[in-house]
Amino acid sequence: MLIRNAIRSQVKARLRADDLARLAENRAATDTLTGLINPRAIFALLEQIVAERRPCWFGVIDLDGFKAINELYGHVSGDHLLREVATRLSSFADEGTSIARIGGDEFAIVQERPMTAAQIVRLGDGMIEAVRGAVTYGSQKLTVSASCGFAHYPDMAADTMALYERSDFALYKAKQSHRGHTVVFNKENELEIREHVLIERAFREGDLENEMFLMFQPQTNILTGRVVGFEALARWRSASIGLVPPDLFIRVAEKSGYINDITKLLFKKGLAAAASWPVDVRLSFNLSLHDVSNLDTINWIIGQVKESGVDPARLDFEITETAVMFDFDLSCRALGMLVDLGAKIALDDFGSGHSSFEYIDRLPLHKIKIDKSFVDKVSHNRVSVEIVSVILTLCQRLNLDCVLEGVETTKQLEVLSGLGAQLIQGYLFGRPMEGPRVLESLMQFERKLSA
Repeated sequence: MLIRNAIRSQVKARLRADDLARLAENRAATDTLTGLINPRAIFALLEQIVAERRPCWFGVIDLDGFKAINELYGHVSGDHLLREVATRLSSFADEGTSIARIGGDEFAIVQERPMTAAQIVRLGDGMIEAVRGAVTYGSQKLTVSASCGFAHYPDMAADTMALYERSDFALYKAKQSHRGHTVVFNKENELEIREHVLIERAFREGDLENEMFLMFQPQTNILTGRVVGFEALARWRSASIGLVPPDLFIRVAEKSGYINDITKLLFKKGLAAAASWPVDVRLSFNLSLHDVSNLDTINWIIGQVKESGVDPARLDFEITETAVMFDFDLSCRALGMLVDLGAKIALDDFGSGHSSFEYIDRLPLHKIKIDKSFVDKVSHNRVSVEIVSVILTLCQRLNLDCVLEGVETTKQLEVLSGLGAQLIQGYLFGRPMEGPRVLESLMQFERKLSA
């Protein structure tokens, strides 16, 4: 009996040890907030799949608007939302589908069943649709959307890291141009990602303080003939890869996290230039989506303006519809801080988005810049003429300034003048110029006026 009891005790002890080991293993593989598997576990699974050369899809799904939930309602509400999102996503998990939380508001999917690109898009869009429904927390109704990117092993990547990078790049493309949908990595993206890697390396290794500079394009009041301001345009001449197109390096800077540093660097240069101009000449400076959704950057900008001695009333901050869509509530708060400082806000590329008119009512705007695509056609397209006319009339009634971009011909100017346009920007009145030429250009305009 004593021997039997001793054996039983030993068996129980071993069982308890096994249970504790399994419990510890489960805890090591589980995200404590949501109960989903964690990054360590999902990437271990992915490593195993790649080691065994089993085909799979890997996806990254990211919440759109989550940061605003934390900002407005607090982290407790944000955590509740994440748990609910995790519950909804876990309903898609089965023997061939694994779901993990891999970051603050970022989730990963491993799909081991054979699927075409069209089928994986349907799966991703189904997850996005499930996430989109409102979440109730006390008296609050919390709402977010999501975007998703997928890449396939081995068709699109040779190892785990490359697979993650390509699915993350597909997610970036979704957020950039297809927000609220699923994007699958493709061959064109492969060329882009190589280009992006080259530019990121140049960011890391370059002397950005000396390589980054501004060009200034005049904005002219055609009724008075005077230059009323200059738009600061970002330029980069890399020591390793040469002159990089601004739309390209800004896109890479946004994706790689360099954009706030570049904004700060260029804004200081813009302020220094404006300090040497006449006090009635304005500076227009562009803010990216990552700038207007980052209150630290906005507070830094405010501090720089106060230190510079430049009157905030001389500053226009240009934003795009895409920038405010990224996190609308937080963007409104950031823009409100700049307005409180005394600066003005301009909505750039007006008419190029699907809901630009909606933002006139919802944003603290002082100025609208009509997209160049309309100006290009006013000399020969009646529809463009009518659209520009409507926007000019709307701005007049709402007491908003209106700048017409991309004016390049006297025929365009003639049509726009007839519609009542006053503020013009384009090659007809001046190409972008380097800082030292601004004062020279202003003196030339003054001599023309006095002649």
